[in-house]
Amino acid sequence: MSKRVSVAPREAVIGVDPLERKITLFGVGIAFVMSLGSVYGWVKNSPNLLTVKKVAHEACKVGYHQVASLCEKSVPGSRADWAIQFGYIFVCAVLMLIFALRRSRTGIIFSSLMLGLKLGMAGIVFLYVGVWLLIRAYRLQKYGDPSLFGSSRIQREMSQARRAGKAITATEAAEKAKVEVNTARPVVRESSRYTPKRKSQRRRK
Repeated sequence: MSKRVSVAPREAVIGVDPLERKITLFGVGIAFVMSLGSVYGWVKNSPNLLTVKKVAHEACKVGYHQVASLCEKSVPGSRADWAIQFGYIFVCAVLMLIFALRRSRTGIIFSSLMLGLKLGMAGIVFLYVGVWLLIRAYRLQKYGDPSLFGSSRIQREMSQARRAGKAITATEAAEKAKVEVNTARPVVRESSRYTPKRKSQRRRK
């Protein structure tokens, strides 16, 4: 079985472009803000909220109260739990920042997914960043273009060539798609027929 050759250079696949770096730094900012929230919870020793899904036609268990379709219970907080949560979020945020500055795609994906999985629903942003970077790396390696529009255009060109019985590479398909996009459309000229202007009729006083 032959090994698939990457269309894009290895440095481009394992690195990040300016857009990906900006999105990662934005996620780092969110992570630092969330770590400050853990500090606030540690200072206030805020209680933890436990939630379980409510079973249909049954009341919530003792100690729980119903909120929409969930059963919630407030449990006394522990400063140790808040400290652990702060440390985990802060360390992951620092790792994301370091990997973003070093332009390491693998490091950003690892740290963002670890943070997102730990925080659950609160970490959906970090899960998005990790999966988004994975998808863009796949497109870059296969089509040479990480964007959805560009990779779809190249894939369409390759599919059309395959149906026509021709085998073209992703690079050739990209060049063909680029030529089609840059091809100037014919300019629609106005009719050369002269239409005289209508004389405005003045009202008689």
